[in-house]
Amino acid sequence: MILASLDGGVFNDQISREVQELIADMSNHAMAFGGSAKGKVSVNLDIALQNGVFHISADKKITKPAEPKSKSVMWCDANNNLIEQDPRQRKFDFNHGNVIRFPPQYKHPSPRRKKTMFDKDAIEALQKSQNPVVGRINQLTSDEEGKQIPFALVPEHMTLKSVKPLFDEYLEKPERRKGYSIANDDHAFIQIVNRFKAENSAVFRDAYITDTSIRASLRAILNYHPQSPEDTKADWCDHGVKYDFPLSESMEVWLEKNGQPFNQKEFSQFLEDNAPDMVIADQEHMVVDFGAVSPKFATPSEIMQLAHGIEIRSDEKITNVYKNSDGSFNMQFTTEHKDSAGQPLKLPEWFCIGIPVFENGLGYQFPVRLRFRKKEGTIIWFYELYRKKVVFTAAFDAVCNNVHLETQIPMFNGSPENSRNAD
Repeated sequence: MILASLDGGVFNDQISREVQELIADMSNHAMAFGGSAKGKVSVNLDIALQNGVFHISADKKITKPAEPKSKSVMWCDANNNLIEQDPRQRKFDFNHGNVIRFPPQYKHPSPRRKKTMFDKDAIEALQKSQNPVVGRINQLTSDEEGKQIPFALVPEHMTLKSVKPLFDEYLEKPERRKGYSIANDDHAFIQIVNRFKAENSAVFRDAYITDTSIRASLRAILNYHPQSPEDTKADWCDHGVKYDFPLSESMEVWLEKNGQPFNQKEFSQFLEDNAPDMVIADQEHMVVDFGAVSPKFATPSEIMQLAHGIEIRSDEKITNVYKNSDGSFNMQFTTEHKDSAGQPLKLPEWFCIGIPVFENGLGYQFPVRLRFRKKEGTIIWFYELYRKKVVFTAAFDAVCNNVHLETQIPMFNGSPENSRNAD
């Protein structure tokens, strides 16, 4: 109440404002130098009594936190003299321009050179010290090349962050192109590559093909490294387009059931559901080479007859009897499959399907081998896509060849250096 009344309230306003400034200074001090900060506010009241009237005057003193004194890091030489350089390490000095200078033999490290060894103790001491140079951006200079590289020594309790993203928000346009677009088919891939390709652009093709699956992809690096043995001639390799080949729906269905057993009802349903995929075989246009095998392909209508059911009888006969020296007998049996009329059963062994390997891609003929066996009085059916890996490879090669033809840029088997960033 007394402070608020002094000088008509002027003193109270002044000290309140100066206390706020003190709090701000203490917060900045703690952020800059770490740890705690101390300040002090002193108020003196002079009170005098004259003729029954009290006369009060006030005085104040604000003590702000002082910047800590810097500490020097020194070593002892052979003569017990204190020196600024560790005698066990190469020279590593701060000059008046806050520049670190390397001896000429220490060039900017490359992957084929051993990295420059710094005085770890000196660096840690500078980081933990409260020297004003710590936390400022300085320049690292190589005496031979004269290149300056920005660096900063940051105390352990602080974090150095780039302000470049803040300035980039005010640019009219980006400094350069970067990022990866995703193509939904090979035609979109070609269009995007042709839109942005440059002199050093390159495409990488990669495929993992097995008998049961195929994972294929194309990656175009539009700002790829130029063709040069020099390390200094490089590019960012961060602008491109990628296309992951999706399998067609039909290909996924036939792959999923490949080699899986069906009972008669299941096999009938599967053939009816996928009847549009069955075609008349054209061996001249198949990519599969049968070699010495001469398959006879059934027509789609003949295969569909199996969907309506067929009765198979198994007759076992004794064909040979052998008498052993010990008096026992060996018997050899043969099994004959016959139709319901008792005639020898003739089932088609091969049929053909014509489906695209990749979504929105060209169709390919797959030779399919039909198999069956009798189990506990019932028929078990299954099929095998014959040499499907050959067809997969042909389909992938056809797309890649077309991409190379349409874009006219180099294509490599494998993945680019920054393939993880592209995924």
